[in-house]
Amino acid sequence: MNRQELVEYFLLNSKTSLSDLSKLISVNRSNIYLWKDGKTNPKSVYINKMADALGFNIKWHDHNNIELIEDKMPIDKEKIKDLKKIVDVQEQSIELLKEKISSLNASIQELKDTPFRVKTDFGKSLRMDYDYKIDFKKGTVEVKYKNISNFELLTQNLGYSKSELTKIFGLDIFFEYIDHPIHQLRNKKDTDAMILKAKEMMNNISTTENMVAKYELEIPIIYLSKNNDNVYTINSYIIDTEKNSGTCKLSFVDSQ
Repeated sequence: MNRQELVEYFLLNSKTSLSDLSKLISVNRSNIYLWKDGKTNPKSVYINKMADALGFNIKWHDHNNIELIEDKMPIDKEKIKDLKKIVDVQEQSIELLKEKISSLNASIQELKDTPFRVKTDFGKSLRMDYDYKIDFKKGTVEVKYKNISNFELLTQNLGYSKSELTKIFGLDIFFEYIDHPIHQLRNKKDTDAMILKAKEMMNNISTTENMVAKYELEIPIIYLSKNNDNVYTINSYIIDTEKNSGTCKLSFVDSQ
């Protein structure tokens, strides 16, 4: 089973109320509903806590493949009905998170609605790895780029040398994101938009109490070349909140 299937199995085959379960594993009920619906993935530590609290034995084969060792717990059909009623009532709590997601999607759509058409050549892609540190009290995030898979592709499209790009991306150095040298590759409007997106993502992580294991998002971005020409890309981000790290697949697109 994957994580979402296992959470659903736990809920359908346990006599423990969602209220009691949320207290046992120290999470909000709204997060359990998100896990059940497959809208977010629980961290492995919460999968293990749920299994222990509900009396199930599980075995991890990889990060999203878990074997359930049957405990001969019969399915309680009445409990299933009760759980469905509870889920229906709690849908309103999920709407709060949907509003936040809707706001982020609206910002992404604004960047997508550009006056040009783009044709993506996914053969012109590279990967960047990064680490990050969030200070929720100060409301700041620091980013460190670690690896860039294809410097040649960057130099071809942006016009900078490898040594110049190493400094621009600040390889192996943590920078507070609002002051990161990478912003010299964007105009002020796009820089402000990216800083806003970083803050929105930080708020999403804070809202879900760091219980979502992984976020994935795709953002169209306009970089400025050394000659001050616009360079269009689609950046696909994966954010791993368990490791405080992530990857970015940067794909150059051709404007038409």
